[in-house]
Amino acid sequence: MNTSFLATTLIAASALLNLAHAADGTINVSGAISDSTCKINGAIQNGSAVATLTIALPTVAKADFAMAGKTGPIVTGTTGSASNITLTSCPASVTVKLSMDGNGSNINAATNSYKSTSGTSTNMSAQIMNAEDGSVLDPFGNTAISKITDASGNATFLLGARYYSLGATTAGTFNTTAGFNITYQ
Repeated sequence: MNTSFLATTLIAASALLNLAHAADGTINVSGAISDSTCKINGAIQNGSAVATLTIALPTVAKADFAMAGKTGPIVTGTTGSASNITLTSCPASVTVKLSMDGNGSNINAATNSYKSTSGTSTNMSAQIMNAEDGSVLDPFGNTAISKITDASGNATFLLGARYYSLGATTAGTFNTTAGFNITYQ
């Protein structure tokens, strides 16, 4: 009997505690709605159509990647129109940022690289680079390339990639993918 009374009392007391809890702070949310969106390499991105940039890394000797941490040269990519990432139809004089999207099971967070998604080579990955300054773009979007659009609402980005060995690399093919985001303010 006493156990039942004690349990009922505890349940009632905890219900009163929940009712007495007050908010400790306020979150204000703000934003802006634009009447235009940027086109990436001439196409509006709508979820089903996305921009594609192909970067063909050269054939390299596995002996050059015999241990972890070896890198290859930065190679820039081109689209079908022989440009890199070109934004058009953006608002004029706004800051646009390109960052990686952080999606994919192929990300190696320790080396900021992307493991092969298909291919026969082992212990090889690729890093996506800001080819303008040689810096590695963090796969999770913690680093970004910032530009200011010109008076016509245009901006360009020069991306590249390089091999990054995760250990003694074996001969074979290498393929991977990496997503990116474009944001503007």
